[in-house]
Amino acid sequence: MVLGLLSGRWRPKVALAATAVLIMVLVGVSRVYLGVHEPTDVLGGWALGVAWTAGVAAAMRAHEDRARRQVAAGPRPGTGRL
Repeated sequence: MVLGLLSGRWRPKVALAATAVLIMVLVGVSRVYLGVHEPTDVLGGWALGVAWTAGVAAAMRAHEDRARRQVAAGPRPGTGRL
């Protein structure tokens, strides 16, 4: 799944994201249906998952932006980098 998300093509990304969302919904609904969790438990888990995913995505984007700026700036004099 991670390799598909890291690929440059958009179709595998959309397919994997849709599959992941479908699995999350089905598992959450099954937990409530089987009576092992309350609806608020499932909603809280989904909210936590969304928050975590947003945080990781923001951190990855910041890292990629910083790396692009460093490459665009080129080597800095006196750093010993080629």
